[in-house]
Amino acid sequence: MNITFAGFLGANTGINAKGIVLSEMGDSPGKDFPFEMNGVHFTTLFRQVMYDANNLDEAIDLFKQAKRIKKYHYVVGDGSTRQAVKMLAHAPDLVIWRDNDPADELAPAVMKNLVYQDEGRGAFQPLQKVYGKIGAEEMRDIACQIPIKGGNILDVVYDATALEFWVSYAEKQEEAYQRHFVHFKLKDYLK
Repeated sequence: MNITFAGFLGANTGINAKGIVLSEMGDSPGKDFPFEMNGVHFTTLFRQVMYDANNLDEAIDLFKQAKRIKKYHYVVGDGSTRQAVKMLAHAPDLVIWRDNDPADELAPAVMKNLVYQDEGRGAFQPLQKVYGKIGAEEMRDIACQIPIKGGNILDVVYDATALEFWVSYAEKQEEAYQRHFVHFKLKDYLK
């Protein structure tokens, strides 16, 4: 399921029928322009991962094989194994952290069975408060506490184990974090 905008062929987030979920955060500052564009843009890579990855290891392999461009952070989860990784993809390098990794760039603010990237917006304390009982409602609340204000056009919260997700889009002057989330069950669309 490519959660996107009409007419956009790529994917900046999504979930597949195997429970692989994807998200990204761009890290390339304007001073890096012009960017090296001889490679695979993440939106194309995300579509490939959603089509071809049956598990987290296969998803990671696709990231490793791709000639990445620009600088990004990716978070990739696998609902069937309940595992996730965070990747620092500053092309051509790729650094991968799993849960509770003392080498994670956010350490010591890491936890067992939890991977996140918040770009310094303060997710660790709210995550600690609900740790061990994090559900969709708690994740929506946290997402709404730490948006990029002034540019929050899309918020998605996934439950990759149940193949469900909640989506909020900005409309007019209301940013996504200020709006109601709509619930979808991927299984309703699989035939």
